[in-house]
Amino acid sequence: TMAGDSKSKYGKAMMAAMHCQLAAEECLSHCITELGKGDKSLAACAKSTKEVIAVCESFVTLASQSSNFTKKLANLCIEICEACAKECEKHASHHQICKDCQTSCLACIK
Repeated sequence: TMAGDSKSKYGKAMMAAMHCQLAAEECLSHCITELGKGDKSLAACAKSTKEVIAVCESFVTLASQSSNFTKKLANLCIEICEACAKECEKHASHHQICKDCQTSCLACIK
């Protein structure tokens, strides 16, 4: 089934995870740019977005084939997204891209 197919048990969760992965990719690119300029305050943010990208991608892979490990991975996905949302929150007021990543992480947790 396609990821957007609502017939899939994890359809909505997969869409949220894909959106979250994309927002995290954009946030990571932003962090790398800022780190390159010497702003070390986004180092932890870059690390947490990489974790989100890895876990969201894995979640979509497992959920799309209704793997028996999907639920276990979903719980890890929630934990990682919570950590990333907390990290992005620190920069949300002055970096729109971090705010967007935080929002997508919270949506993914839901």
